[in-house]
Amino acid sequence: MSMAGKARIRLKKKAINLVYKLAGIISLGLGAAGVMLPLLPTAPFVLLSCFCFSKGSPSFHKLIVSSKLYNRYLAQYVETRAMTIRTKLSICVTATVLIGLTIVFSTFIWIHFIVVCLLLFKWYYFFFKIRTAKEDSVAVLPTAK
Repeated sequence: MSMAGKARIRLKKKAINLVYKLAGIISLGLGAAGVMLPLLPTAPFVLLSCFCFSKGSPSFHKLIVSSKLYNRYLAQYVETRAMTIRTKLSICVTATVLIGLTIVFSTFIWIHFIVVCLLLFKWYYFFFKIRTAKEDSVAVLPTAK
């Protein structure tokens, strides 16, 4: 392969890595915003950012995977596709309180209906679709320092 062909391949790889990094940063920002905004989910955006960072930059991926937020709420689910009752309740109660604020501050009945449907679906999904792991079977995952 010629030098120009190799340079073109390197440039293409750098461009693809840049797209993955930008998508990772945007999805991580949306995940962080989801902590405060009731209707924006956090976990899917953090998982998406992990995927994008792992494709675009191993160092960014390592940073995300070593975070306390990831290890506390997502690491076990990513590895076993299961959560403990404590983790499910922690996520659901927090999200319900924050999403419930929408009902308090909204005067539109159709928004109340949508929020209640969303809350019901969230509780159903967490407790009937995600497997429940036993507390004693959960391994403590070390965080990188």
